Amino acid sequence: MEAAVARSTDRRADWGTWLALAMAALGFAYALYVHRHFIHDDAFICFRYAERLLDGKGLTWNDGERVEGFSSPAWLAQIAVLARLGIAAPLAALGLGLAYALALMVLWRRARAAPIGLLALLTVPGFAMWTWGGLETISACFWLLAGVHLVRGMRSRALSRNGGLLLGGALAALAQSRPEGIAVAAALLAAAWPSRRQSGFAVAAVILGAVFASYEVFRLAYFGDFIANGARAKTLGLPVWERVQNATIYVAGTARQWLGCVLVSLWLLATTPGRRSPGWLLLPLAPLVLAIFVGGGDHMAGARLLLAPVALLCFAACLAPPSPRPVARHAAVGLAIAAALWQLRLSARNPAPRDPAAAVGEIVGHALAGVFPRGTWVASATAGSVPYFAPSLSFIDTLGLNDRHIAHRAPTPLPAVLHRPDSWTDVPGHQRGDGTYVLSRRPDIILLGGANGTLAPWFATDYQLLLAEDFRAQYAPWGFSVEVPENDRRWVEDELDADSGRLPVTLYVRRDSPARVVVAASASPVRPLWDSP
Repeated sequence: MEAAVARSTDRRADWGTWLALAMAALGFAYALYVHRHFIHDDAFICFRYAERLLDGKGLTWNDGERVEGFSSPAWLAQIAVLARLGIAAPLAALGLGLAYALALMVLWRRARAAPIGLLALLTVPGFAMWTWGGLETISACFWLLAGVHLVRGMRSRALSRNGGLLLGGALAALAQSRPEGIAVAAALLAAAWPSRRQSGFAVAAVILGAVFASYEVFRLAYFGDFIANGARAKTLGLPVWERVQNATIYVAGTARQWLGCVLVSLWLLATTPGRRSPGWLLLPLAPLVLAIFVGGGDHMAGARLLLAPVALLCFAACLAPPSPRPVARHAAVGLAIAAALWQLRLSARNPAPRDPAAAVGEIVGHALAGVFPRGTWVASATAGSVPYFAPSLSFIDTLGLNDRHIAHRAPTPLPAVLHRPDSWTDVPGHQRGDGTYVLSRRPDIILLGGANGTLAPWFATDYQLLLAEDFRAQYAPWGFSVEVPENDRRWVEDELDADSGRLPVTLYVRRDSPARVVVAASASPVRPLWDSP
């Protein structure tokens, strides 16, 4: 009789597990559909590096210009491998995002983590957005949770050398997926310290150390720096208190997107009888959260930087023993369903469009590549889509993500009289500039502001250029318009000319540049701001 009851209970548990997994898959599929158009402009930075690498030009931004403007060597390597197989880099990134999201679902099931947590996690709007977003976000989440799963196994039983190889590979991939990845991987290795006498621990530690050290040696020898240029541009030299304030605003401003998942996780942790057992799993939370405050938050949609800590918290809570009280378990299910419905409602009401900078940048990049000769130098703050879709041209990144000089400059605050509360110069990663340096490189074309250029300034370099007498003497603004494909019009409609329905493009062209002859044949001169009455 007792055996029959036990079998019946197990069947009900299995039925409930598969139902929760099916709900998680359906919710995620819906969110993927809602956010299917999203891809961020910064992803095209990585794509440009990958395709230049495959063209035999090395890891360079321009010919002979070694600068590490990408933030994830592991992500770039995977895209390059798929691109070598003939898959376009943007399509490779989308495929990888989907593959890692599916792999995370399989890992969740294999780890026997509570499936209601997966329902809460996969419906967080940013999770679907960044599956499509083109950056390494979801892959970093997978490697983080894979490391937690393997370390948990090491602590509960002896891990073989093969298991150590898997753990070492996961930690090494995590370390090369994000700038803070090495600190997160080290925290996981610290969590495995009680198992240090196992051979698997030594194997994992050696692999992580060898891969990290090898890439650091390569980084110093090839790029001449000990951190990625983009990470330097976004973090170093900024006032600590300012970064803390910006990060606090970032966390609070995105809370409604992920708070439901966090509340489900906290309930599971509060009601588990083994409250201390998942504690060590949360060690990587410290470097993950610290990285947000060191960088001052983020300007990208979908709470990108918070997805990894939220996923870690949820996974740890779902690995804890379930509450012996049916009421607590039923309440957890109710909370998870309520969180999923709330998060899906947010997605439905706020579907992510294609990133406007990427949409405009693709059109402008194609237009510039079709008009100007190979090797024309363009200075632009849109460092992703415009350079990617104009591979024959050379670019100066005026924000410094792909420029060593500007990345090493101290942040450049605007004079109080020019500063606005909503200024782009307050956004993380947009706080550096050097107009004098840009002028010294004598670019043929300068795009102020966004991807299609403006007369008025947006960024620090823009202001510095417009205030420089040499810029006014050497450059003149020109304007032309580009036909926009019908399928792309909805993403750029705010930028279109009301009368012609075309996309206006504003370029500052150097007066003695060969580009001036080209632009004079297809564009019209524009009255510069300094000549305005």
